[in-house]
Amino acid sequence: MSVSSVLLDGMRGVVDCVQAARRGPLPPPVPAVECTRLLEEYRRTRAITSKLANRMVREIPKSTLQACAETLGMMVRDTLVFDDLSKADILMDYCIFFGLDRGVTVISRFAATSPYPEGSAEALALQVMCNSKYRLLAVTATAPPLGIEAIDLLRNERRLIADESFSRTAVPGILLASRIIDTPEFSTTTGAALPVTPEVLEEIWHQLDADRRSINSIDPRTATFEQEVALSTLIISAALKHHTSSRVRYVTPGEDPEEWNEDDWLPPSGPDKLSPSRRIPRNDPCPCGSNLKYKNCCGRRKPV
Repeated sequence: MSVSSVLLDGMRGVVDCVQAARRGPLPPPVPAVECTRLLEEYRRTRAITSKLANRMVREIPKSTLQACAETLGMMVRDTLVFDDLSKADILMDYCIFFGLDRGVTVISRFAATSPYPEGSAEALALQVMCNSKYRLLAVTATAPPLGIEAIDLLRNERRLIADESFSRTAVPGILLASRIIDTPEFSTTTGAALPVTPEVLEEIWHQLDADRRSINSIDPRTATFEQEVALSTLIISAALKHHTSSRVRYVTPGEDPEEWNEDDWLPPSGPDKLSPSRRIPRNDPCPCGSNLKYKNCCGRRKPV
């Protein structure tokens, strides 16, 4: 079975779920009595995985950063160029899990030299991060204030995704692509999700149809590392091509998305709505996490 047929079957399942939700209220994915406990566990997990990710960003070799940026189309004449700063998160996430240095990923090397004692919260979190997968998700229900219920369209698997802000802004039927960390009781994103619009979905199908690298024949459930990288890169590139990263807004603690005014909402994607590419200010901190100014790191001008 091809990836495109798997996606089509998954979309039919999503349509069924959305139509059922419209016919009448469904039971909440998570009982109210469990929400408080899971919410606290999610906050602890998110704090630890964010700390680990920030440490790993500092471990990304410059050559790996540049190679990954080239793959995702973020390098122009040896300079990192972003349409929006959300792309920095997407690039760092890609580097950590897919970027290779002498044949080893950044996260694998970090795990092999981990300073955390076995059985510690950090060591356990690192283990689930190493086992994470890049997923194409369709929201089937919301479970405020904890998160959402979603179907992984690539693997036909249901997931309870813990995400406080997304639980208040998501609606059944929307799609997103993200790396997902699975814990025994819930899943969570790594914080670099990309909205998947109809245009992006069409682009993915088009790329699969024109596939010359046998990506369409991959079984996502049993994919090798190289196959997962190829399929995930196709999805990420399709979303970046349609600038959906510019439609992501992060909610600060205590901020309520329902209180945003009309000017706060990001505009829909479209040729007349896209902001022009803008360079990172040369005196700003480099997004690779080196703690150097951009002009002294990835933005250094090469001699002609």
